[in-house]
Amino acid sequence: METNPIIRPERPWEGNDVRVSHVIYDEKSHRLKMWYGATVFRARRGTKEILVGGEGESEGVTCLATSSDGIVWERPNLGLVEYRGSKANNILPKTSLMEYLFKDDHETDPRRRFKGLKRIGTTETPGMTFDLYFSPDGFEWTPYEKNPVINTAPRIGRWGPTEFPGWDPIRKVYAAHMENCLHRRCPLGRRMIGRAESPDMIHWSEPETIVVPDERDTPDTEFYNMPTMTYEGLYVGLLWNFRTTNTTMHPQAVFSRDGIHYNREFREPFVVRGGKGEFDSAVVYVDAPIVHQGRILTYYTGVNWRS
Repeated sequence: METNPIIRPERPWEGNDVRVSHVIYDEKSHRLKMWYGATVFRARRGTKEILVGGEGESEGVTCLATSSDGIVWERPNLGLVEYRGSKANNILPKTSLMEYLFKDDHETDPRRRFKGLKRIGTTETPGMTFDLYFSPDGFEWTPYEKNPVINTAPRIGRWGPTEFPGWDPIRKVYAAHMENCLHRRCPLGRRMIGRAESPDMIHWSEPETIVVPDERDTPDTEFYNMPTMTYEGLYVGLLWNFRTTNTTMHPQAVFSRDGIHYNREFREPFVVRGGKGEFDSAVVYVDAPIVHQGRILTYYTGVNWRS
């Protein structure tokens, strides 16, 4: 879009880096809501280190933006969190933040309309778990009384970077897509995509590998994640195509009728990285598409530096 980027760091609390986390349509306000993270990234002179957080600042904040058309976004004055002596900002309290969040249109209990999950531990430690939370509005959360709902032990790294698309209306289950191994511990040392399913968000199947690099991919191609939507009886996935040689990433569109076997006929980038000096010249982290006002909207975070 000619108007990209639609959100850029403009407020003091937004540092020099903003990244989309979730975009959901709110029927009550008739507006789209975007959760986005904001922080400061600093390079340490003479090293390859990247530091998170500015001098005297926290590691970052999560903010809320709203929009009627999905293109022009506003920062509402929430008045919830103090920043440098003032609550006149759009910062969300840390108690309302979820690493994974979706609106569950399949849920009949309004108190559980939103589902959230928090990851406990890291992919490199035994026993990494996921805790489940419920919310009527996406801001006030109640933990499931028998957490955790996912325990990855003893298979370290089996649940890498993960997406929870929510209820799958085709297979009639809840779904999760993830990097199905821990980076270089993958078969042939290449990341791949897995899928797990649950009837209730509580009891989960073991991840099944569904997308792997093939003979048409370059030797340095790996798959980091795959945000997915269902549309007109099809699964539409946006496969994060990671090139390890130059550490760039772009999405490819993939399609499936059963959620397991994906067609990768279209190998060109779904979103093309920007040119030299553009905000998205190095990496495109794309989110799952959403349908709004007869259009399919796809949001992404663009990065112009490499780690």
